[in-house]
Amino acid sequence: MEFLTFSPQDPRTLFPFLSEMVQVRNLGRGSRLRHLFRLAAYLRERRPSVLLAAGLRPSLIAAACKRLLRPRCRLFLSLHNSLSPGLGELGSIRRRLRILGMRATYPAADGLICVSAGVAEDIRGYAVLPPAKVHVIYNPALLLRQIGRAPAAPPHPWLGPRQPPLILGAGRLTRQKDFPTLIRAFALVAAWRDCRLMILGEGQERSALEGLTAVLGLGDRVTLPGFVSDPMAYMAHARLFVLSSAWEGFGMVLVEAMAMGTPVVSTDCPSGPREILRDGELGPLVPISDPEALASAMLQVLDAPPDRAQLRRRAEDFTSDRAAQRYLRLMFPSEDSAHARG
Repeated sequence: MEFLTFSPQDPRTLFPFLSEMVQVRNLGRGSRLRHLFRLAAYLRERRPSVLLAAGLRPSLIAAACKRLLRPRCRLFLSLHNSLSPGLGELGSIRRRLRILGMRATYPAADGLICVSAGVAEDIRGYAVLPPAKVHVIYNPALLLRQIGRAPAAPPHPWLGPRQPPLILGAGRLTRQKDFPTLIRAFALVAAWRDCRLMILGEGQERSALEGLTAVLGLGDRVTLPGFVSDPMAYMAHARLFVLSSAWEGFGMVLVEAMAMGTPVVSTDCPSGPREILRDGELGPLVPISDPEALASAMLQVLDAPPDRAQLRRRAEDFTSDRAAQRYLRLMFPSEDSAHARG
């Protein structure tokens, strides 16, 4: 197996659990056209039986390569976010060109793998592929039993003994994650409860979030420590995890928190959280961009947390073994059939 990347950054720094058996090949920076030719050269040289492209840019390049050059490998595209929110941020011309590009190239793929049913439903609205070629395979999560034991508390003073309850958020500091709503909701919660808020992640909205924290007088109760390599260690020691996103593809952080037995609250954003939380059975779902509703749900769960064992059992539905088996059955159906006959 080989891992192809267009980024100069070593993927092992982003995916620390990537097996040493996986060979990494960097196709280098450049334009889409240059990447198209480099990918074509790679396919001629290596002749893989299956190519899996993840992300919008790699998917467009791989689908264009399959459409124009017709390599013999099977091609699957992996979609990790709904298209509509991102397309809605583009100007009309760019949006139209993006849609035309997908409609021209995506049908060359043998299948489109979506990380949630909501993402699959969204892509069907653009008629990029026939329904039979659209598949849902949830992202896999690292579970407590795979780690072997509960992770130790990170060396942060807020995670020491006899500290106020910690509310946690995590993700890129971007508009998609809507952390301003979380901070405003926390301000309402903090008026009633002695607690603290920590938001893990880095991004271009850091200064705006720090400014909002200062304006609300929360400087000593809110912290943004930046990117951390092991967010699940923080999740294991938080009293509550909150996802405040305006949109998602799946919402893996919810599963990761539940795997640690940590109660969760989420916006009912498209898409993923409603599927993960079983329509709100395992954690409240609130409207997006509504600090009052989010604060009310946070207080509700802090006062009456759900059964942690039930949360961990639900996280077991998203194991790496289950995801891997579904990928293998989809991409290598003949081998799966041969195995079943044997």
